[in-house]
Amino acid sequence: MRSSATEVRFNADFDARLSNTGRVDADDFARFRQAHTYGTAPPMNWLIGKLALLRERLDRQAALALYEPSASTCVVCHEPAVFEDWVQRHFPDALA
Repeated sequence: MRSSATEVRFNADFDARLSNTGRVDADDFARFRQAHTYGTAPPMNWLIGKLALLRERLDRQAALALYEPSASTCVVCHEPAVFEDWVQRHFPDALA
């Protein structure tokens, strides 16, 4: 199990990568899915925070690359509606 300091560093690095690249790859998607299905507030809040970072990037007119499990690849997203649809399909409980 990771130490608290390691978790903090991982999350800071992960946040920076999401903010800078907008890419959610298969491994990231699996982390998101695990947080979504865990069943308690802290992982869901973690997921909501990551999705907010992606939305902020999109609001800055920067593209996202979102993993689509049905295609086993990332799809490019430029539109808020496309992002919201992706969230609704894969992480509906994370919508506020």
